Amino acid sequence: MGITYPVYRFFILGVSMVVLMVVAYVFLRTRVGIAIRAAVSDASMVSALGINVPKLFLGVFSGGTALAGLAGVVAGPFLGTYPGMGLDMMVDTFVVVVVGGFGSLLGAFVASLMIGELQSFGVLFIPRLALVFQFLLMAVVLITRPTGLFGEKV
Repeated sequence: MGITYPVYRFFILGVSMVVLMVVAYVFLRTRVGIAIRAAVSDASMVSALGINVPKLFLGVFSGGTALAGLAGVVAGPFLGTYPGMGLDMMVDTFVVVVVGGFGSLLGAFVASLMIGELQSFGVLFIPRLALVFQFLLMAVVLITRPTGLFGEKV
């Protein structure tokens, strides 16, 4: 429609969708995913079943670290790299996790889409208040649903 759109943004979108599908498959369809979800709910019971819970959590932490490294490599050419580049994304990540609900992949996905749209239209219509909109959304979600959009009560 006469608009040029950077191909690298499509690449980032594609990589993020593949990562989302792989993580969702691992958590929802494999024995490791079942063990992770069970260990988060009741670690002592999972340990009694013979699963090494500290080793399992170490694997989860290692996988999360690998995903953070992948995100840095993929986003580096687009955002520019410097030692504090993670701090720029930390606020958005915090808001996405709180709005989506802790431990919910679907919630993180929906919240990231909402925050992205809110920032895009906020910058377009009211640039000075663009950052405020995501915190307003977070406040509204926390007032109406304290566990987030897809979070579960503990």
